[in-house]
Amino acid sequence: MITPLRAVDTLAMAAARLKQAAPNSFAEFEQAFNALTAVRNAECVQAPPDGVLRAQGRALQMQEIDALLKNCSESAKALTAKVQKP
Repeated sequence: MITPLRAVDTLAMAAARLKQAAPNSFAEFEQAFNALTAVRNAECVQAPPDGVLRAQGRALQMQEIDALLKNCSESAKALTAKVQKP
């Protein structure tokens, strides 16, 4: 039985293909995304009490995507190996 890829795995595979096809553009995008992640982290720290949970959720989401982008090549290799196993 073949297990379908999770949405996050599909995103990692797509990011890895993009990184391979256009490494300079991908690096530029990744830097911009890192900057936005830093902004969301700062907003979390500075959020008023009634906005802390929303700000925290945004910051955590940005960190998760940031990590996915940083590790997309390794994740794609691991997923490809996993899918290709008999």
